[in-house]
Amino acid sequence: MAEADRIVNQSVVCAELEDEAVLLHVEAGLYFGLDEVGLRIWNLLLGGVTETELVERLLAEYEVAPAQLHSDVSDFLARLEAEGLIRRSAA
Repeated sequence: MAEADRIVNQSVVCAELEDEAVLLHVEAGLYFGLDEVGLRIWNLLLGGVTETELVERLLAEYEVAPAQLHSDVSDFLARLEAEGLIRRSAA
């Protein structure tokens, strides 16, 4: 089974502030803060990477155990999805 891609909600605006960012879901009026790693993940999502590609890139950039990173990324993506900031593609 192919991995589902995540698509950034077009109603979300991102404002970067140095190594952090604030996301605003315009339709819902929801603010969501991102730290440096969260911002990196967000930018990778904007580039259309899959979760597997995202984890591989982060493993190359940060010193972290692969299992821990995969778990953290999955949890983070699930939270973004629950907040309506991203969604799974229909493909």
